[in-house]
Amino acid sequence: MKVRMKKILVLLITFIIIINSSCSDKNKVVNNNNPSKISNDYLIMSVLFHQQAAEYKALCYQAFNIARIMIDKDIADKNIKATKRAIILDIDETILDNSPYEAKCILDTIGYPKMWDEWCKLAVAEPLPGAVDFLNYVASKGIEIFYISNRKEKLLNATIKNLKDKGFPMADEKHLLFRKDDEKNNSKEKRRNIVEQNYHIILYLGDNLADFSKLYDDVDLSSRNKITDSLYAKFGHNYIILPNSMYGDWEMVLYNKNIDTTALLKYNKRRSLLKSF
Repeated sequence: MKVRMKKILVLLITFIIIINSSCSDKNKVVNNNNPSKISNDYLIMSVLFHQQAAEYKALCYQAFNIARIMIDKDIADKNIKATKRAIILDIDETILDNSPYEAKCILDTIGYPKMWDEWCKLAVAEPLPGAVDFLNYVASKGIEIFYISNRKEKLLNATIKNLKDKGFPMADEKHLLFRKDDEKNNSKEKRRNIVEQNYHIILYLGDNLADFSKLYDDVDLSSRNKITDSLYAKFGHNYIILPNSMYGDWEMVLYNKNIDTTALLKYNKRRSLLKSF
């Protein structure tokens, strides 16, 4: 009887160990593959690139140097009869660095929109390298600057303070066109049209392709690439793009813009799109 009970006890302990091991393996998979709930570590290299890489800084300087050349070229062009010139640009990751917010998302295991308003209201985002000098150069030439952002209007005053404190020109209600708090459509087309009706637009600057044209509104991964190929001549001339590896439409289209999909599905989708050999 004792031998039989001992065997049963051994079998029971073995069964418990197997179950625990299975659960442990399952949890390990979740830890690795469910970054939005367990870990945002997949963002670490992107954020470090923005915060630490001299190459990122060089790309920003390069973008603004090219933009300055195109400003001078437009002013010197005698065929352009426009009396009112302007540029249109985005704010986040185009002239202001929000990588500290992304770092917060990693360290505190949160995701947008959590803490975004709190970050913006601090009004401490640093300028991208070369941004302030470039925009003050633009202003010195009598060219209007319009900041068209998908930040919501409730963040307008905080953003104006941030821009003014960092030395950006024309940081006022006339020149900042934000998305209305109840507006569901992220398209900037209507706001761009308001400016385009009254000014000759020399340049568009942004970190997201939808900052340049309505052609990029609500299109899939394949279409974004085809449109970009068709507009190749505009980049470096009318369109100046800043690097942003942390977030954007480029990421959302990977998941077919289904932002509510699970972190595990997002993880698997990212891996499935990798091209290896």
